[in-house]
Amino acid sequence: SGNLSVATAAIADVTSRKERSKGMAIVGIAFGLGFVLGPALGGFASSWDWSDGSSAVFDLTPFSLAAVISFGLALINLSWLALKFRETLPQEKRGVKQEPRPAFFQLNRVANLAVRKTCLSYLCYMISFSGMEFTLTFLAVERYSYQPKDITVMFLLIGFTLIFAQGFFVRRFVGRIGEKNMALQGILIGFLAFLLLAIPSSETSFFFALFLMSCGVAFISPTLTALTSLHSSEQEQGFNLGVFRSSGSIARACGPMLAGLSYFLFGSSFTYTTGALLLLIPFIILLRVPKPQKEDPSI
Repeated sequence: SGNLSVATAAIADVTSRKERSKGMAIVGIAFGLGFVLGPALGGFASSWDWSDGSSAVFDLTPFSLAAVISFGLALINLSWLALKFRETLPQEKRGVKQEPRPAFFQLNRVANLAVRKTCLSYLCYMISFSGMEFTLTFLAVERYSYQPKDITVMFLLIGFTLIFAQGFFVRRFVGRIGEKNMALQGILIGFLAFLLLAIPSSETSFFFALFLMSCGVAFISPTLTALTSLHSSEQEQGFNLGVFRSSGSIARACGPMLAGLSYFLFGSSFTYTTGALLLLIPFIILLRVPKPQKEDPSI
């Protein structure tokens, strides 16, 4: 989450206001590639079992190689950032250095009301989405008796759809449609996907719902990020994007817990119908967010 906050802030620093959403879509494309390659790499690495014949105190497991590869990739990422990544915001545009803030979520300290509403909309949306994402495997096993290989294919579909939707639709059409309208469309698409998932149906309908769900989140994530950036001053941009990303992190902590509890107490249909209805909350909040000024105010 911290990496994403820095990445989005850097994109905001180096793109014009008109190109902001297209820049944020690049972050989404990278995330989608990770969504595809990560599970595939982990599954491949787990097929090499290092635990055979091991008698160490801290014994190896079938997942040890995957953990080593993850550590190696994190080390490469750290080294690249330390050596190659340069500050993207000029000194004269940086805000006044402030004392460390003890609170972990500071929505009330965001001065801009439009940014507050955007963060709140993202929080509500991600609670519903992350809950669905967490219980999706349970749903696939319950209705279609999916095996690990089938679940891998399912997540590959989601990942490729994220890449295509953000790389093609968002980058090509966000300039015409606008960030706010595209985000609203994404929420409505997600609403429809949730309702389709709530109804026991054929496997074809299930994959169609997954396609819609992936398109919905592909529309929402870069556009809401861009809205947060466009409604922020250059000095507040980093802090506001950090609050925006932390709202998503909090949602990813709460959403799976609430959805998992609902799923096992009331069943899949109730859980996904409730998730669909909850999406109306961020939709209503986002309706009250003004459209951002696309021209550079300094011009």
